[in-house]
Amino acid sequence: AGVGVKGLTAQIAAMGGGCNAHGHAHGDGGGCDHSDAAPGGGIDEGEWLTQAISLDECVLLNARAPFDKAQNVLRTHELRNDRALPHVESDADEQLLLRAVFTAPVKLKAIVLAHRGEYTAPRTMLAFINKPSMDFSSAESTTPAQRFELVQDSPSARDDAAVAYPTKFAKFQNVSVLWLFFADNFGAERTALQFVGFKGVATRHRREAVATVYEAQPQRADNDALSASNSSHMCL
Repeated sequence: AGVGVKGLTAQIAAMGGGCNAHGHAHGDGGGCDHSDAAPGGGIDEGEWLTQAISLDECVLLNARAPFDKAQNVLRTHELRNDRALPHVESDADEQLLLRAVFTAPVKLKAIVLAHRGEYTAPRTMLAFINKPSMDFSSAESTTPAQRFELVQDSPSARDDAAVAYPTKFAKFQNVSVLWLFFADNFGAERTALQFVGFKGVATRHRREAVATVYEAQPQRADNDALSASNSSHMCL
């Protein structure tokens, strides 16, 4: 089991990056702290940034085939609750690592999520900004730009909404590459995601291509330098 190495290798080769295969062996996950997010009520989240995503450069690690494509969840917001479309599921354990690349730097105001079920819903999400490369070890040992505690009872289960998690906007002013580490869930063997979207302000300045070296199945880090904070979200 792994992350769909053949498919991932093809994606990375197209981007000019390298791929080193390692085992994805994880132990018990860490605790879940709250995020220091902006107030959810009445926040101006800006526009949907779907058109600003460079889909060919987006990668999802530790996802099992055929639910292993980042494009499955980085869909247009109009289709965010369409369960007839492919979703994503984790493979070796409950963790997922998503790399979202933007065609130009964006000012990110909110991350919008819809999940697939009560127990397979992600519980903790860590966001990292403009890191040229990451794996599960670095995701667990690096202090994130923001840590989010996610809600279990997503409105996506009712097919009528998704949940928006406001960012610490001052930290998300010039985002070209965003890594999202879904560290755990609510007790299931696998994590399942329906939709990942972004809201904010797009810019017209084109970024330089990011060359990244990935590990297809990274190892767990021994240390954990994750930050703790408070939580806020709103429904869309």
